[in-house]
Amino acid sequence: AGIPEDQWCYVPDADGLYGPGTTIKKNFKELAGYRLPTEVEWEFAARAGATTSHDYGETNSLLTKYAWFNENSNDHPHGVALLKPNNFGLFDTLGNVEEWCLDVFEVDPENPIFQPPEQPDRILVPPEIRRMLRGGSYFKRPVNVHLNNRMGNRPDLRSTGNGIRPCRTIRVQTEVESDSATN
Repeated sequence: AGIPEDQWCYVPDADGLYGPGTTIKKNFKELAGYRLPTEVEWEFAARAGATTSHDYGETNSLLTKYAWFNENSNDHPHGVALLKPNNFGLFDTLGNVEEWCLDVFEVDPENPIFQPPEQPDRILVPPEIRRMLRGGSYFKRPVNVHLNNRMGNRPDLRSTGNGIRPCRTIRVQTEVESDSATN
């Protein structure tokens, strides 16, 4: 994508590969490279300003218009953008596939049971530690396809019900920065 290597968020393993042993730079939120969203970023994007259990409201009666789940998926994931988007224009934030987040899965985020080991410039998360998944998937019941659904799985275990929604940090120039740049 033409992103300079110093802006990449992930550091490959000792063999130069991305997989188990890959780490993420501590300053990943300041870099322009692609990465997994944090759970907070995922929730902000998926909610699109909503405070309800679904981005379109509380009812499950509209779920078939926004999400693939066990009652309408025919037991397989579907291509993106076949159903309605949320208010930010994002498709499939609910259902289809649960989306990986960068965060370690904690049942109670206020009382973490695991603190990832850190190096001066990187965050290490061992593959056997469960990571956050959000949004529900094509094989879930409607009761499990909502914005509050939080799941965890080991990143080294594969499932057709798991996927990614890469994100990037985009720096927005403030009015003060814009004024000082023109003076």
